[in-house]
Amino acid sequence: MSVERNAELIFLRHQRSVCIRTDRLCTVLMYVQWFACIAISIWISPRAWGSVNSAVHPYLLAAIFLGGLLCALPAYLTLNQPGRLTTRLSIGLCQALFSSLIIALTGGRIESHFHIFVSLGLLSFYPDRRVILIYSSVVILDHLLRGILWPLSMYGVSGSTLLRTLEHTFWVVITVVCAFQFFKDRKDALRKISRVQAELIATKSSIEEQVCARTQELFDSQSRMAAQYAITFALSEAPTLKQAAPKVIEALCSLCGWHCGVMWTLASGNDSLKLAGVWPGDDDSKELKVLRPSNLEKSALIAGTIASNAPNLIKRMDAERDPVFQYVVRNKPVESVLVFPIRFQGQVLGVTLLCGDGMLACDADELITQAEAIGEQIGGYITRKEKDAQAAMMANLVENASDAIVTADTDRKIIYWNHAAEQQYGYTQEEVKGKSIRLLLRPNDPVSAEDFRHILTGEQVMREDVHVRKDGSLVDVQVTFAVVPDACGTIVGVAGIIRDVTAQKAAERRVSEFYSTVSHELRTPLTSICGALGLIEGGVLDRAEELDLIQVARRNSDRLVRLVNDMLDLKKLEAGKMELSMTDVAPQDIVDQALASLLAMAAESKVALQAEVKCNSLFKADPDRVLQMLINLIGNAIKFSPEQSTVKIVVEPRKSNRLRFSVVDQGIGIPSHQLPKLFGRFQQLDSSDTRPKGGTGLGLAITKALAEQHGGRIGVESEIGKGSTFWFELPQSCTLSSSSAKIKSEVGYDALAS
Repeated sequence: MSVERNAELIFLRHQRSVCIRTDRLCTVLMYVQWFACIAISIWISPRAWGSVNSAVHPYLLAAIFLGGLLCALPAYLTLNQPGRLTTRLSIGLCQALFSSLIIALTGGRIESHFHIFVSLGLLSFYPDRRVILIYSSVVILDHLLRGILWPLSMYGVSGSTLLRTLEHTFWVVITVVCAFQFFKDRKDALRKISRVQAELIATKSSIEEQVCARTQELFDSQSRMAAQYAITFALSEAPTLKQAAPKVIEALCSLCGWHCGVMWTLASGNDSLKLAGVWPGDDDSKELKVLRPSNLEKSALIAGTIASNAPNLIKRMDAERDPVFQYVVRNKPVESVLVFPIRFQGQVLGVTLLCGDGMLACDADELITQAEAIGEQIGGYITRKEKDAQAAMMANLVENASDAIVTADTDRKIIYWNHAAEQQYGYTQEEVKGKSIRLLLRPNDPVSAEDFRHILTGEQVMREDVHVRKDGSLVDVQVTFAVVPDACGTIVGVAGIIRDVTAQKAAERRVSEFYSTVSHELRTPLTSICGALGLIEGGVLDRAEELDLIQVARRNSDRLVRLVNDMLDLKKLEAGKMELSMTDVAPQDIVDQALASLLAMAAESKVALQAEVKCNSLFKADPDRVLQMLINLIGNAIKFSPEQSTVKIVVEPRKSNRLRFSVVDQGIGIPSHQLPKLFGRFQQLDSSDTRPKGGTGLGLAITKALAEQHGGRIGVESEIGKGSTFWFELPQSCTLSSSSAKIKSEVGYDALAS
């Protein structure tokens, strides 16, 4: 509606409202005038018409009935037709008649003529000249008629002239003219106000329309922001695309009121698509079955989107255009389809397809723009997850590397310390972080600034060193240093791979000891054999001397055979190829065989052998290997026992259903710090070529391996100056029998060399 038309309607409403209010005001004043007329007829009229004599005047009846009649018609019209033209014209006419009645009741007194001007002022409230015209016409006509025919009722004199009537008429006309001018000014002001109100209403309507449009835009923007937030939240919270894809598709579908969607990623070679996610995920409808195969060959619409690297929006779906949707359209109409690529930095990584069963519910251009942004966002997520997976894999490799890896800044302050470093040095990462790398060096070790400068120039430095653990112990290490650059290539620190070569060094030492041992064990018997054979070959000896030399050669040959057998047994044990022939074994038989084998050796060393067997039941074991273990322990005890001492062999049951074989000597004893070395390969307390006792250092190692292979264990107890006890335990079920416990020396197994 135009402003002019609206202003006219507002003006007319104002006029009607003023008329209704004035109708009600005038009606009330009519009754006031009626009561006033009655009072005048009682109090003033008799004096006005009868001089000083007071009596009930006939005008009282006129005041009551004529005044009541003049009030009745306006009251009726005001109640039933307020604001109508007939109502206000009737009020104007009745008001004029009231003025004539009041003038008549007062006998034409000049004061009563002022009622005319008061009435004109009251009726000027009406925005209608016709009310003033009808009122003024009746008043002027009344002045003319009564002024000529009955001047006493009009002017209070018996005679009157036309000049008096014209004079009264003139003042009435002047008042009417002034009222008309007032009408004009008031009407103009009212029209201006109406136009202003119309303009305000028009402005308000325009503002409301803009607010509604802006509100709708804001709502759409909030919907887009909500969808974007849901997508961002899903991508930030989900660990994999498979978990994030349904939530992303749901947010996109809710944006335009669509019913389903599916997301694929390009498989290797970019020749097929692999399903990443579908929404709704719990819907087994046929159209989703078409859209959710695990691998889908690229259809025309999807292939075109991937090839063009741009979104493709179809507001009216044509099934013939793409065979993928032919079956979908037959089962559930698809009105709108949006396909947009998942990409990152221009590279297509996948594609997302959305289907709607109604018209597009959002702006197409904005949808395409947002789809492109979301495609980039998903592509960035995929790329970031791949990088995170690679970084996590590298971090896992570094953290779980077998070598210690330490990273320090350019000020040599430690900033990273992996799990292997914690195990190798005993410090946690929190304990060493921010501390100097010199913490790992011995106090007197010089720090090579030259090496550090070489490292910072990009040169790789490898060196061997000795580091200090938290507990103060030393560890042999091999360190490889390299620089650590940041993303811009600036060197921000140094990384060191620190390998514990303690075992390697120990192995090298054992090999050196093995060479020393083997050289001694081979050289001594071979020298004896060669010397004996040389003397025999020379023919300068008699028969008895030759036999002695042959015995020497045989003993040394046996010694070499034992060395070779020990080495072969050790090799089998290390390879796990030592086979045990398990059978029932009597402890007494094993002890008897061991003592019989070593009597000559004991006699030569002037050592007595004494055995005590406290268990007579059978146990499952390889008898040859048990005999080998026992001979090794007894032979060592004889070898390191002083002359005229006793080596005691004890067999007794132990707790946990085990059988213990113990060999007790009276030697010099073994220091406690050297006990852990005894069961190592090629380990001897004296490994020099000049040691007085022979041996390869393999006997105890082989004994330990054989005991463990039987499911048992081995140990040693020693005290300096009092001797040592070597024992091994094997699984056994036996009961202690006092009758079976025998002291072998009582039956002739003592061997004391005199």
